[in-house]
Amino acid sequence: DCLLSRGLGDVYKRQDNGRVQAGAADVVEGLAFGLWQERLNAGDQAVMMAPTNESAQRLSERAQAYRVETGEVARAGVSVTLRDGSTAWMGDTIVTRQNDSALKTKRGRDVVKNGDLWTVDEAHQDGSLSVTHLGHGGTVQLPAAYVTEHVHLGYALTTHRAQGMTKDAGIPILDAATTRENAYVAATRGRDENVLFVVLDAGQDRDSVLSTIANN
Repeated sequence: DCLLSRGLGDVYKRQDNGRVQAGAADVVEGLAFGLWQERLNAGDQAVMMAPTNESAQRLSERAQAYRVETGEVARAGVSVTLRDGSTAWMGDTIVTRQNDSALKTKRGRDVVKNGDLWTVDEAHQDGSLSVTHLGHGGTVQLPAAYVTEHVHLGYALTTHRAQGMTKDAGIPILDAATTRENAYVAATRGRDENVLFVVLDAGQDRDSVLSTIANN
C-alpha cells in the first residue's frame, strides 16, 4: 500500500508539467492516441492502456488504421477475424490472451502465453496466423480456433493486461472506476515517459477523479 501511495503521489507532483491530462472520453482517447503516434514516429515503443476492453479495441483499431496509412500493415489479401470482431492483417500487432503450453515457439523456446505481443507475418485462408513474438523473436502458427477465441489487436491493452510490460512510454487512460493498484501499474509501464489521461464524466474534475482512484 505504501508503494502504491508513493507512486500515485508522484503522479500528483507531475500534474503541473503536463503529465496528467483530463477531459471527456473521446478527447482523452484522441490525446492518448496522438502521443502514441508521436512516439511511434520517433522509433520508440509505446503502449496505450485503457480502462475497458471496448476502449482498448477502439484505440487498437485507430492505431491499425494509421499503420495501414504508413504502409506498415498491408490491408490486402487474406485477413483473419479476431475474438473481439476486429480484423488482423499482415504486419499487425496482436495480443494472445490465453496460456497454451501446446503452442511452442520456434527458436524462442517458449510457449504462447496470456499477454504476449506478436507481429502477424502471414494471415492464412484457414483463419490461422503465423506470428513472431515481439520480445524474444520466437515464431509460431496460431490455429484458427485459438485466434477466434483468444486473440485481440495489441496496440492498446487494458491496464490489467499490461501488468509486467515495460516500454519506452506508458500511455494509460484512467477513469473513476480505476483501482489504485491498476493506476500504479499504469503509471509505471514507461521507461522514460508516463503520461496519464483521465476520463471525466459530467460534473467531474481531474483532481476529484484522481482522489477517487487513490482511494479505490
